[in-house]
Amino acid sequence: MARTAPKILVTERQRRILDKLERSHKTPQQLVPRVQIVKLSGQGVPNNEQAVELDMGPEAIGRWRHRWLDGQAELAAAEESGVSELELERLILKVLADGPRPGAPPRFGAHQVAQIFALACEPRRRAASPSVTGRLERSRESWETRDRRLDLGAPGRPIFKGG
Repeated sequence: MARTAPKILVTERQRRILDKLERSHKTPQQLVPRVQIVKLSGQGVPNNEQAVELDMGPEAIGRWRHRWLDGQAELAAAEESGVSELELERLILKVLADGPRPGAPPRFGAHQVAQIFALACEPRRRAASPSVTGRLERSRESWETRDRRLDLGAPGRPIFKGG
């Protein structure tokens, strides 16, 4: 016996925002199918029909239907309190956003990653001739690289600038 998917409610105001998100060229492409799932689910279209129409698996459709159900109370409360269209759109985007990914937390923060990229993209200085002074210059460069790495406060493995 087939199970029936839980019924979801999409208000007229939410539908207008979903339509706007679906048509917008600035909407990230992973959000568009999610918006379509919510709109079709709000119309009462079963998961298996949505799967055929959107060329997706029924599990994915069920996942986003349930995510909308989980956020439905918050969206309804926000609408009743009279939030602006922009704030309601932000709440809808929050409901449709990716969930946290499994795995270890990142080793470096965004600021450290930006500093590492900046350091890696700097042009490497070369010695004028391969004489003794050239070897000293290269030796001094390795110390400068080490000092820069320490300035970044990067934990763990050393970060060297390739060359």
